Amino acid sequence: MCFRFRRRVKIAPGVHLNFGKRGTSVSLGGHGVTTNYSKRGRRTTYSLRGTGLSYTTKTQKASGCGCAIPMMLLIVATIGAYAWRHSAGKS
Repeated sequence: MCFRFRRRVKIAPGVHLNFGKRGTSVSLGGHGVTTNYSKRGRRTTYSLRGTGLSYTTKTQKASGCGCAIPMMLLIVATIGAYAWRHSAGKS
């Protein structure tokens, strides 16, 4: 038997942090087009809502080229925007 772990956290509309057994990733987009960035590269999924049909393209990262810094900048910017949005409503 194989155990799976997956957790998806909504940071802002159209922005999700995904946690799993094999690592973390960031998803941007919504219905129709979603792009996922992880250490294994970028995956973009195009779908026709309500039909169950979708098309996925994968872009493998180049060897020796890590995406940790751009991903961390994206995460920090997203969390900052989320915190700013919620603090502005409380004052």
